[in-house]
Amino acid sequence: PVDISVKTSLGDDLKKRLAASSSPAAQFITRFHPPGQAGGGGFMWDEISVLAFLDPSIITQQQQLYVNIDIDHGPGYGQTIFVE
Repeated sequence: PVDISVKTSLGDDLKKRLAASSSPAAQFITRFHPPGQAGGGGFMWDEISVLAFLDPSIITQQQQLYVNIDIDHGPGYGQTIFVE
């Protein structure tokens, strides 16, 4: 399955809506998301991890999977592959 952070990107419209919120998660994104990525979006790997820590209720589903990690020293080094 695809990591949720690959399905989630942050554009200017969403960032403006988040700036209006007082939640710690929204304020974290507004303050710390790299400015160069706002217009074109961008993956939010680290941001989603922090948001889940700040507000665990954003996690609405979980699934236990096996994970393979590419340890060959090639272009896919460190890549994770989840298997059901």
